[in-house]
Amino acid sequence: MSVAAGVDLLRSGPSYGVRVATGDKRMFGPTRGELWFRLAFSLVGLCLMLAAIRYRGAPQGIALVEVIGIAGAFFGGTAIWSAWKLWRSR
Repeated sequence: MSVAAGVDLLRSGPSYGVRVATGDKRMFGPTRGELWFRLAFSLVGLCLMLAAIRYRGAPQGIALVEVIGIAGAFFGGTAIWSAWKLWRSR
């Protein structure tokens, strides 16, 4: 495959958030729409986690690490990362 064919393949391929071309600058990563979805999904997940903790009480033992540590890090980290990427790309 020649270099020109590879460039044409990148231009003609489906857009799954893999490549977004803006002028000469090429960025790799999710589209703004996907970032908004991730941010909303993460905030809903954090709210549901906090609602469950409030309703059921704080977990004890290893469940504390699982619920607050892993789920909180996943939803919180995704929300922060998505908000940062949206802020930088505005």
